[in-house]
Formats: sequence, structure tokens, C-alpha cells
Amino acid sequence: MEENKQNLQPVEEDTIDLVEILQKLWAKRKFILIVTGVAMALGLVVALLTPNQYTASCTLVPQTGERRTGGSLSGLAAMAGISLGDMTSGEVLSPNVYPNIIKNVEFQKELLHARYTFPDVPEPITYYHYATDKQYRKFNLLSAIKKYTIGLPGVIIGAIRGKPNENEAETGTVQDSIPRLTYTEQNVAKGLYDAFSLNLNQKEGYVQLSTT
Repeated sequence: MEENKQNLQPVEEDTIDLVEILQKLWAKRKFILIVTGVAMALGLVVALLTPNQYTASCTLVPQTGERRTGGSLSGLAAMAGISLGDMTSGEVLSPNVYPNIIKNVEFQKELLHARYTFPDVPEPITYYHYATDKQYRKFNLLSAIKKYTIGLPGVIIGAIRGKPNENEAETGTVQDSIPRLTYTEQNVAKGLYDAFSLNLNQKEGYVQLSTT
């Protein structure tokens, strides 16, 4: 009998009391309004201080004097992951080599120390000079805030370790016959490559270069 009575007891269902939730939200209305206002103010400040950024891109297609082999067969080979464009014998450098070229130390040195024309500089100067000279650096309040908030641990660690010799190579010694980038050149090249994006389409044989 006792078991039957227990089975007859109604089962309590899990329900959500919307009135209770609204009451809790109403009780915390001041806190919610303050948090919302602060978030909107921070978003507005970031939107006003962030400089406009534009992205430019171009597609490079190596030109060859020979006919492309395969015809419709190249389409079937592309489905199988095979690029017949690389099988042609021409004097044009294969696009597959481009990503390896930009990693070459001698190429990076020539790229950094070549002279370019900048809109805010009256005469052509090297990109290395433009990136390291303080007179060409534009003050960015948002970057300064990030540096001394999110990047504060890195600033402290760098101050403790000390600034390395700018003329000293990243690894090894200066007297090594192997070409090396100095510490400053390494940072400048990293900042330059972070702004560029190189996408290689191996099947079609073209390269898409974009910068922001």
C-alpha cells in the first residue's frame, strides 16, 4: 500500500519562473545600466581612435612563351591534385618557389635596405630607416594603451633582460660568413611580413598578394 501511495504522488516538473527572473534583473538594473554604459563608451573610444585600414591585393600570373600542356587533361589532373603547369619546361620561375624566396635572408636584407618613396617623406629612403627612425613613427593612442596594458608583461621582461646589441646577429656572431639578420632587422622584417599575405594556388599556378 505504501508503494502505491508513493507512486500516486504527483511528479514535480522543472519549470522556469519568468517573473522571478525579471524581478532579479530589475533589482540589478543599476549595475546592468552601468556595465552597458561603460561598454558602449569603450566601444566608441576604440572606434574613434582606431585608424582607417585598407587592404590592397593583386594577382600575379607568370607568363610563359610555351603552350600549356594537357588541354582538358589538365582539368582532370587538377581534380587528382596534380598540377601540369609545373611540368612545363620554361625559363619562368615556378610560383611554388615564391614563399621560399621571401624567407631567404639575403632577399630580406635587400628588401629592407632598398630605397622607396613614402608619402610623408620628401625623398626616397630605405624601409629599414623608415621603420626604425622615430621621426617617421605616427603616435597611435590605441597602440600605446595596448602596449602598457595587455603588453605590459612583455615590456617589463624586455626592461629586465635589457636591449640587445642592434648590430649583433640574431644567432651566431657577426664574423660568420653565413648572412644573418640583426636583431633590429629581424623585428622590422617581422612587422613588414605581418602586414602582407601571400596565397599560392598551386593547381592554377598564380599568386595572390595582399597587404593591409
